Amino acid sequence: MQASFLKKLLKKYNNGTATEAERLIVDTWYESFDEDQLFIPGIRTREETSTTRENIFSRIAPQTPKTTWYNRSWLRLAASVVILMGAYASYQYFQPRTETTKEIAILSKTYQTGVKEVKKILLQDSTVIWLNANSSLTLKKNYGRGSRQVQLSGEANFEVKRDTLRPFIVDASELQVRVLGTSFNVRNYPHLSQIKVSVTRGKVSVNERHKQLALLTKNQGLDYDKKAELYQLVKIDSINHTAWTAGKVVLQKAGYDELKQAMLNLYGVNLRTTDDKVKSFLYNITLRSNQRKEEVLKNLMIILQNKKFKQEGSNEIRIY
Repeated sequence: MQASFLKKLLKKYNNGTATEAERLIVDTWYESFDEDQLFIPGIRTREETSTTRENIFSRIAPQTPKTTWYNRSWLRLAASVVILMGAYASYQYFQPRTETTKEIAILSKTYQTGVKEVKKILLQDSTVIWLNANSSLTLKKNYGRGSRQVQLSGEANFEVKRDTLRPFIVDASELQVRVLGTSFNVRNYPHLSQIKVSVTRGKVSVNERHKQLALLTKNQGLDYDKKAELYQLVKIDSINHTAWTAGKVVLQKAGYDELKQAMLNLYGVNLRTTDDKVKSFLYNITLRSNQRKEEVLKNLMIILQNKKFKQEGSNEIRIY
């Protein structure tokens, strides 16, 4: 895209005078770059660049579909031509077309998993979702019309098909995660104190109610404390954060509740204890679904400096 044309578009975009066509061109241009490749002509400081990026990304929000003068498929083509050829003149001569774009629309649907169960879900828009054990994912009514919205309880990894006109939105209790198309992981188990969002590719907007908390890019994560309503940004190892899709859980300085959830997910075991040391310990351990639970429990007792465990019932383990 020609630098002078882009500068004019960005100015109109930021002051709210850009047309729908011009806003889509900026959105599509922005999404075509990785974070380390993005160059914004006319902006010299890192602070200005960051502000402009957030302003662009803030448009990714649920919107009511409106009847407009243009055809959506035409706009995508126009945006691509401008980006690839830098030909503003050709953009000016395109005319609106009357045909309509077929939209994907489905009724609400819920996917669920039990203990030791990981499910792969392929949606009609080619989005791929891995749903972790003891989780549920609900597609909101009319998914694919205007926006693509889902509700998550538990953990899921998303490979979202890019669509600049239909943002993909994950409702995770206190947080909402919004993207156009990228790869990311959300953990939102009801009994855990934190919601965790991590990004392996692309850009992800994390919001609390109507307030944006962070704009995450590759190898960045956000940990949100449900009770305190506070969050922190963290660097993540994307391989470890998605390893559960292959039956491997890597715990690093994890609390007791995280350990309990991992043991339940992988082995169907409910841990119980009244020991304060066990509850306050930070666990560094790698769990694999193909390990015998007895072997894992023995390793845990060694980590806990020779604590003992006892099986009570078919799936309860008491540590003392």
